Amino acid sequence: MWPTFKNCRLVIKLWTSAAVPTGLVRKTEERTCPLGGDQLARVMVETYLQSFEGFTLTASTLR
Repeated sequence: MWPTFKNCRLVIKLWTSAAVPTGLVRKTEERTCPLGGDQLARVMVETYLQSFEGFTLTASTLR
């Protein structure tokens, strides 16, 4: 999925919730790679929960 580069920096951020059956609410993967000189290549992939059934929002889950 990612282009092949060397000396890259990868940052992965996860957002989770116990109220979601899979636990995962959102995930971002950002890869920054030097191309040469001052130029950088940046690729970002985002995965997020669109919806799920069987959950009713209550005041206690909003804390």
